[in-house]
Amino acid sequence: MAVAHKDRIDRLNLLKKLIPKTRSSEDCPEVRGLLGKLTEQYDANASDGARIRAIQRDLDALVKDGSIEVVNPGGKPLRCRRTVDLDAGDPHYWAYAQQLMRTLIRDAVPEKRLEKIWETLREEGEDFGLGADKL
Repeated sequence: MAVAHKDRIDRLNLLKKLIPKTRSSEDCPEVRGLLGKLTEQYDANASDGARIRAIQRDLDALVKDGSIEVVNPGGKPLRCRRTVDLDAGDPHYWAYAQQLMRTLIRDAVPEKRLEKIWETLREEGEDFGLGADKL
């Protein structure tokens, strides 16, 4: 985020936390709903229009940063959701990967085929290959 003031950085972080990672556009919050939850963060003495423009600028900064995405571009009311970072260590992704590994090992080990699975794990072309550089 290329912002200069700590207050704005804190406001953007709070705004990002309020925006869920939902899939459907109906579940995503709209601008007025977000503004209602962050009333103390935006100048209470300013007009509604000024406060809405301020939160829209903040949302635009988060979109440019890649933290959120607009669900309904050009739609009224504007709705956003957080982007999913696959490298962030999603617990569901890792639980699924561990379950696949357990199943693979459970299927191979009872039949004394550990050598076969070890060769598969060491292949470089696999998604989780354990090459010489990783051992």
